[in-house]
This record gives sequence, structure tokens and C-alpha cells, in this order.
Amino acid sequence: MERRRIGLAFAVGALLVAGTVTRPHANFVLQLEELGDRAPARMQAAIDMGVVAISVLVTWTRGHGSY
Repeated sequence: MERRRIGLAFAVGALLVAGTVTRPHANFVLQLEELGDRAPARMQAAIDMGVVAISVLVTWTRGHGSY
């Protein structure tokens, strides 16, 4: 019975530690829109591999007349 309590306490502690650890996350932002563009085109992607997460945001001006 004592071993079961110790095992349960260890499992609960391991779950608490695993829940508070944050994994590495990289954010890449590339802004190519012109200063006066109020509605730039936008492409956003995210990849989560479990151990590390990567998110990418790219914005650009669609053409000359979108001022």
C-alpha cells in the first residue's frame, strides 16, 4: 500500500511538472507591405512538432494602386 501511494505521488508530481514546462517556440515575422497600405496581403503558417513550435507571418503589398 505504501509503494502505491509513493508511486501515485510521483505520477502526480511528474504531471504537474510536465504541465508547467513551456516548450521552445520560434516566431518569424517578415513585413514587406508599404507604409500606407491598410489591407496588405497576408500568409500565416504554424508548425507544431510536439517538442518545438514554429510560426511564420509574411505580409506584402499586392500591387501599385492599393494606397
